[in-house]
Amino acid sequence: MKGLLCIFFLLVCALGVFTSECPQVVEDPEIDILLPHETNCNQFYKCSHGQKVLQFCQPGLHFNVEKQYCDWPYSANCQTS
Repeated sequence: MKGLLCIFFLLVCALGVFTSECPQVVEDPEIDILLPHETNCNQFYKCSHGQKVLQFCQPGLHFNVEKQYCDWPYSANCQTS
């Protein structure tokens, strides 16, 4: 069950990355979804109740999409356009 929830969460995150909008989470609207910022590696969005809220990593860190937290730049592999 835990693995299924993790897969669902990753799919929801991927959907959010492609649409750059907060996905609707029907199963548990209290779950926060994190999305990368479009142009800035040290920023990301926290989707809370369907609203995007800009968040910042500590200086020197980048948002790691795979791990869903701020990480060292060499680990985060942030690619912006």
